[in-house]
Amino acid sequence: MITRIREHELTVGIICADPSSPFSGGAVLGDRIRMQQHFLDEGVFIRSMATRGKLGGLPQTAGNVMKLLSAFGKDYILVETVGVGQTELDIMKNADTTVVVLTQRVGIQSRQ
Repeated sequence: MITRIREHELTVGIICADPSSPFSGGAVLGDRIRMQQHFLDEGVFIRSMATRGKLGGLPQTAGNVMKLLSAFGKDYILVETVGVGQTELDIMKNADTTVVVLTQRVGIQSRQ
């Protein structure tokens, strides 16, 4: 998605909500490494945020960071949550559009 947005010379802010490290309390996954083709792009701002134990799928301050990115003029704001289950629904309160991405189960054969 970032690549397609940048092809049109639009800017993007990305908030990556990650589980909290049990050691430091910070974000676990290191999204700048995972998004290495974009993290040096001046039109892309990536912010990893730890949930710090908050339930709902987003850190408590994510909504304010989204407003801040909008105030800074980002054309698109993408928010990646820690997942959606029975209670991780905060994204629905904070985003205009929600996309659920599922991975294919590999190695499971159906019985006929």
